[in-house]
Amino acid sequence: MTPLTVATLAAAVLITLAAGIYTTLCRELPFKPCRRCHGTGTRTIPGLFGHKLRACHTCRGTGTRLRTGRALYNHARRIHTEATTTTLPPQRDPKQPPQRPGW
Repeated sequence: MTPLTVATLAAAVLITLAAGIYTTLCRELPFKPCRRCHGTGTRTIPGLFGHKLRACHTCRGTGTRLRTGRALYNHARRIHTEATTTTLPPQRDPKQPPQRPGW
């Protein structure tokens, strides 16, 4: 094996390992601390008479945010569910007359 082949193989193994660790992290801990408020859920806003504490707009005051990988997984799962689920239109009882709008 040439040194280039060994380096390429090592890089592929490291990338695969990192992707596996991130996937496990997204599955086990889907939320991470908010970067803007550092997980506190509040932000200090400078005001005319001192500083005010407000709820963080980014995390909506929870202090946590959904990881990017988990958000992508949720989006893909939602698309798959919508594509494979069939919804039938509601069936009308033949004994009842059709409903007319406005009556």
